Amino acid sequence: TTALEYEANRKSSSRYKAILRAYSGMTDLSMVLFVCQNATIQKTIQGCLKQFGQTTLWRQVAFADAEEWKKYTKKTEQESNEIAEQMGMVGV
Repeated sequence: TTALEYEANRKSSSRYKAILRAYSGMTDLSMVLFVCQNATIQKTIQGCLKQFGQTTLWRQVAFADAEEWKKYTKKTEQESNEIAEQMGMVGV
């Protein structure tokens, strides 16, 4: 299982710790991807993760810049639509 967290606004450290605690209890979790609107949000989550002390969870957490993510997903959506159109799947 992969979890995706889109972080447009910074939450409190206690909220991030609660989120991380919940993920640490999931045995079928392979990755948590935090898509962050800015570096401050990412640094806050990383700090909470270090304080949390779960090295296993640390290896399962990844980060992406929100603007880059949006560019990538938009490109992927456009490519998917083009492929669907080529395959005659428009309106399916």
